[in-house]
Amino acid sequence: MTPLVISHSVFLTAEEIQKLKDSKTVIKTVGITVPVKGDGVANTKLTEVFCNYTITNKGEIEADDVELIADGYKLSIKDTTNWEPILDTPEDTSWVFFQVEQPLTFNDVQYLATHQILIQKVDDLERSTVCESLARYLDQKKIA
Repeated sequence: MTPLVISHSVFLTAEEIQKLKDSKTVIKTVGITVPVKGDGVANTKLTEVFCNYTITNKGEIEADDVELIADGYKLSIKDTTNWEPILDTPEDTSWVFFQVEQPLTFNDVQYLATHQILIQKVDDLERSTVCESLARYLDQKKIA
């Protein structure tokens, strides 16, 4: 199987993080995904995409899961008890990172996909260079 790493960057408000940490909930937001295909010798970065994310901690799941849906990705998170640091550091960059490995078939090619999920506070996005690109994308979605 060809290795495929799919990097996900999702930015949430403190309130959304608290909801995911404290109760069974569903959060909808926009994030960034960057797939990188490896061939054993070199890696090929594919197109960075802004897409929708549905994040849930509902239900009894065996492990964290990533599902490709019509307008983006659904992230099902099993355990959010280690999310306290992301809420306790208001001035510093803080994050939650986890990985999910799963087989994936696309155009009759089998991949071993490793989803690398990075969840950060939206305040960190506002201090980043990605902010302008995301703002333009969201403005275009409002017009369309």
